[in-house]
Amino acid sequence: MRIPLVARALVVAVVVSAAAACGGSGGSGSSGATVTTTVTETATATGGSSSGASTTSEAPCAPSDFLSVLKATMDGSATDLTIVRVKVTRCRNGYAFVLAVPDNSQCQQGGSCFDSAQVLMAWDGTKWNILNTGTDIGCTSIPLSEQTLVACKALGYPVLTMASFRMPSRNIGCLLTGSTLRCDIRSGLEPPPARSCEGDWTAVTIAAKGAAKPLCVSDTVYDDSAPTLDYGSVWGGGGVTCLSAQSGLQCSSTPGHSFFLSRTGWAAG
Repeated sequence: MRIPLVARALVVAVVVSAAAACGGSGGSGSSGATVTTTVTETATATGGSSSGASTTSEAPCAPSDFLSVLKATMDGSATDLTIVRVKVTRCRNGYAFVLAVPDNSQCQQGGSCFDSAQVLMAWDGTKWNILNTGTDIGCTSIPLSEQTLVACKALGYPVLTMASFRMPSRNIGCLLTGSTLRCDIRSGLEPPPARSCEGDWTAVTIAAKGAAKPLCVSDTVYDDSAPTLDYGSVWGGGGVTCLSAQSGLQCSSTPGHSFFLSRTGWAAG
């Protein structure tokens, strides 16, 4: 089963569901706000601080520093749920990404089974606070909230938040205007939409609200000087998140709309 995600800034509120068998899947949450925070990394061997989190004191990063916080919130929130240990995936600049490992010793004897929960945490200068938790909240699990994007960038994951970007293939370029992202593909939409177009079917657009759709245009937003969104990297802004991959560009909005764009095919909805 999955542990459902709860995303609330600096408020510890985790809901965990139990299931009769192990396994399952989950999702990630998001807030839909434009990312404007700039993170300056000042990582140390044991932690650090960031402009996106409090810099009152250096954040401790040992597993024991997180365990008591996770147990206080998660233990007993579902029948038989007890967190027994923590795996620290990354901790720096006042943020941490950890795994809360449950006790599944009774799982095979008819007890409840639980997946390890991914937990994103922030240091407020005196203690760790839970920002987000679930079983699929990694920094490439789109869409991502503004809060998660800022944290992922502070943690050193590849995150781009500038208004424009292009793919490494130099075939796709995108521009965010307000809360609307437009992405142009130089080779054109293939196959083109089955309706008349006085320009060219070379673009797809998506906004924070509303479905993604193809565009018939006579101009372009592709910019050769725009930063490159490397494969495996994430872009975020305006309530939209994009993931760059060799197979193409996948962009999603927080309400659940998305598009996929590549040289050989596209989809929008």
